Amino acid sequence: MSDAGRRTTAGMTLIEVLVVIAILGMMLPLFGRLFVNATRFSSHIVSAIDRMDEAREAQRAFIETVRGASAIAEGVGEYVTGDAVLVLQMHRRGEAQRYVVLGMLDGRKRLNLMEVVSDGDNFSASRYITYRLPLEEVHFTADPLRGMATLDMLPASLNARKNKTANTRRVTATLRAHNPEY
Repeated sequence: MSDAGRRTTAGMTLIEVLVVIAILGMMLPLFGRLFVNATRFSSHIVSAIDRMDEAREAQRAFIETVRGASAIAEGVGEYVTGDAVLVLQMHRRGEAQRYVVLGMLDGRKRLNLMEVVSDGDNFSASRYITYRLPLEEVHFTADPLRGMATLDMLPASLNARKNKTANTRRVTATLRAHNPEY
């Protein structure tokens, strides 16, 4: 037999190569979309976990602050305990006057904690903390007689179509050593 009469089966025909290229051409965009969607989904999950951590941080700070207070104060300086602001008295009798003011104090849609020290009629902020969780609304409910305070936070939504009431986070704390005489 001559070499011209032999048929080899080691390679692929042009038609087979074109079919493989066509199949790959259809599959690569699908894999690209799948990768982009998986990356987006992962990003949303990380954002949601970060939001939950930030909400827990603000709730934990609220509870610790209320438990460390000696009384719920009517107000200090220009800040008055109400729906949008909570003023806590941190000092006991005979100690220097110290207060903590909680609320969205700087207009940046975040929960703020401000420690205020008083020397008579003058007040000065000794510490100011802004928590990272973006908020739509903050509401406080204070019961000075029972030594109880409640914080309702409505975090800013990642999804504008989402129901607002479903995200409201409520936390209630009581003064550790509540005594109205302090």
